Amino acid sequence: MPRPPQGQLLVVSLGHGDEPYRLAARGADVLCVTPHDVDEARGIVERVREIEAEVERHDEASAATRGPLEPLRVLADLVVLLAPTQDEADERLARLDAIDPLTSDAAVLATTPSALADLLVAWQEAGLDGYRLRPAVLPTDLDRIVDGLVPALQQRGAFRTAYVGSTLRERFGLPRPTSRYATAGSSA
Repeated sequence: MPRPPQGQLLVVSLGHGDEPYRLAARGADVLCVTPHDVDEARGIVERVREIEAEVERHDEASAATRGPLEPLRVLADLVVLLAPTQDEADERLARLDAIDPLTSDAAVLATTPSALADLLVAWQEAGLDGYRLRPAVLPTDLDRIVDGLVPALQQRGAFRTAYVGSTLRERFGLPRPTSRYATAGSSA
């Protein structure tokens, strides 16, 4: 039976501290973290890199043939509520909070698409590889991400205009793993 095109599915982990970071460093491809500001993002990325070195990040089952794994791709997990103006974003958040407070382990950002684009670019300089955005209200905030945030990021040169590669692994810049069943001279 042929292997899937990406070799193996992407392994994604959510981490809030050293033990989950260690677990991810030992076997995940992507780690989602929940910083609340740029300094916290920087500190988390630095700690994740330290832990990768401590655990000698590699795939133990095939370390002899594959060598070290790629560094974890670290994504900030953010809840976003977007509006055309900051006043409208604040008002939307206040209305939601009056019904049922919007709480999350991730930062809750009520802002404009342009201001969020600026924030994401600034946070990326802290070492983050990207973001997992959670729309606060579906479909409203998802539409505003697609129609407002994506173009704002593209204008800043911070978001692709076309996809590279055909698999999720390729889009994350990760290689196709060698099959654990591969033998010298076989193609797996």
